[in-house]
Amino acid sequence: MRILVGIITAAALLASFGCSNSEDKALARADKIAVDKVLNAKCTTCHTLERWNELGRTSAEGREALLMRMRKLGAEFSDEDLRILKHLVKD
Repeated sequence: MRILVGIITAAALLASFGCSNSEDKALARADKIAVDKVLNAKCTTCHTLERWNELGRTSAEGREALLMRMRKLGAEFSDEDLRILKHLVKD
């Protein structure tokens, strides 16, 4: 969890102060790692990754609505996991 907080903090700082193209790529890789970690730990226990790829084409609000429905059905993920899945995937 500390690593994830560090990644998110670094992303916020880089976004605030700007970053070079190589830093943008490193940040994108860190974002993908965070998303993949949550997907593999939480979502793939019931769903395939193809389901997420389909969901990735929806808006952040659409992803949040679906994730909240999954939570009501028993999916266990934190608010931080929700934020990662909602915002760290490009619309």
